[in-house]
Amino acid sequence: MDDLVNILDFQNISKKNIPKMAYDYINGGSNDELTLSRNVMAFRNILLKQKILVDVSKIKSSTTLFNSSIDNPLLLGAVSLHKLSHPMGEIATAQAAEALNTIMLLSSLSSTSLEDVSSASNSDKWFQLYWNKDRTLTKDLVHRVNGSKYKAIALTVDAPVLGHREKDVYNKFTLPDDIYLENFRKYAQGKLPVPQQSGSGLAQYVGHKTEDSITWSDLDWLKSNTNLPIIIKGLQTYEDAKLALKHEIQGIIVSNHGGRQLDGSLSSIECLPRVVDAVDDQIDILLDSGIRRGSDIVKSIALGAKAVLIGRPYIWGLGAFGKDGIIGVYNILIKEFLTTMKLIGCNDINKLDHSFLEDHSIPNFS
Repeated sequence: MDDLVNILDFQNISKKNIPKMAYDYINGGSNDELTLSRNVMAFRNILLKQKILVDVSKIKSSTTLFNSSIDNPLLLGAVSLHKLSHPMGEIATAQAAEALNTIMLLSSLSSTSLEDVSSASNSDKWFQLYWNKDRTLTKDLVHRVNGSKYKAIALTVDAPVLGHREKDVYNKFTLPDDIYLENFRKYAQGKLPVPQQSGSGLAQYVGHKTEDSITWSDLDWLKSNTNLPIIIKGLQTYEDAKLALKHEIQGIIVSNHGGRQLDGSLSSIECLPRVVDAVDDQIDILLDSGIRRGSDIVKSIALGAKAVLIGRPYIWGLGAFGKDGIIGVYNILIKEFLTTMKLIGCNDINKLDHSFLEDHSIPNFS
C-alpha cells in the first residue's frame, strides 16, 4: 500500500474488489450526475494565495466539535451499507476512526447495528438520522442512539424522496442475501424490496419508509426525545440557515448528498459562503461532498467551515484494504492538507480565511 500516492489509486483497487452493482451504488449520482461532477470541479476553480516567509515548521490542525477533540478537521461522513465494500463493514470504519482520532458519522442505513458500531471502538461517533414514517420507530431509534454513547445526531433534510439514481435502476439494486439494514431488523424492515422488473430496491424502500412531510416545526419533537446536539445535514441556502438558527439547531453540514439527490444544483463549496454569512459564527458549520484533495480541506476552512467530511474516498479505502485502506486514504489527504498549509504560509487552521484565496475565485452565490 506504500506505493499508492493518490486516493484515486484506492478507488481503482476498490473497483476491482467489489461487485459492479455495489461499486455503481457507491459512486453514482442522480440523473445526469451534473452536481456530482460539479462538487469536484468547483474546488478546482477556487485558487489559493501564497504568503511567504512564515514559520510553518509546526502546523496547528486540531479542532473541537461538540466537545470532541480531533487531530485534524477531517471526519468520516455518513455512507450506507459499508459491508458492500468489505465484510467488516462499519466495524472497520469505527476502528479506523479511533486509530486516526477522528469522528465517524454512522448512517441510519448501516449494515452493522448502531449498538455494535458504538462498542467497536472508543472514538467519538455521531449518528445520521433519516426520519421514518413510523414516528414510534423513529422515537425508538433515537432512544437507542441516546443509550449508545453517540455524541450528536445529524438529521438528513435533503431526501424527502430518493434522487433518481439511474445506475441503481439499471442494476436493479438490492442487497445480497447476507447484508441487512441492521438498525431496522428489529422492526422487520431490514431488507430492501427485490425489484421485479426494473428499478432500485433502495428507492422503493425509501419511498415506503422515509417521511416526506416533516417541517421545521417537527424539530421540537426531535429535541424532546434527545439531549444530544442536533445537526442539520443537507442545508444549502442563506434562508434555511437563518431558520436553523431560529430553531436553535446546534450545527449545520452544508451538503448536497454527494450529488445523489437534487441534480443540477450548486456544489456544496459554492453554497458554503452564503451559509457562513447567515450563521455569522453562532454555530459550527461543516461541509461534505466533493473533497478529493487535502487542498480542498484548506479551501473549505478558508471559506468558513470548521471541518469537512469525506464519504466515497474512505469507502474506496475500505473496499481496497479494509480498515488499513481507510487509514491510508485519510493519511494521504492529511499529508496533502498539511503540505498545502505550509505552502500558502499558514501555520494554524484558526488563521485560515479569505486572505489565503484569490478574491476573484471565491464563490459568490447569494
